[in-house]
Amino acid sequence: MVKTVSPVGQSFDDFLKEEGMADAVAVEAQLRVLAWRIEQQRKAIGLTKAALAKAMDTSRSQLDRILHAEKATLTVEVLDRAARAVGLRLKLDLEPVAG
Repeated sequence: MVKTVSPVGQSFDDFLKEEGMADAVAVEAQLRVLAWRIEQQRKAIGLTKAALAKAMDTSRSQLDRILHAEKATLTVEVLDRAARAVGLRLKLDLEPVAG
């Protein structure tokens, strides 16, 4: 006979909601995905980090902070500049909150 084990505790999403962190974690995850996509495109087109920083009119160290999605340095303007420098267009969208 196969014994099924019920999960103990709560889901990770429930935990984040209870701690009041769900929105912040979702935003952070979205920023990291955008930064990751910009980095992947940079590599795909063969652009060096130094060349990308120059195209964005920023420093290499600032670019590293952007690509590592450090919250304090990421603004829509910075993400847009990075996206355009690698041939992408930043697209923001809004959708209804579930629940």
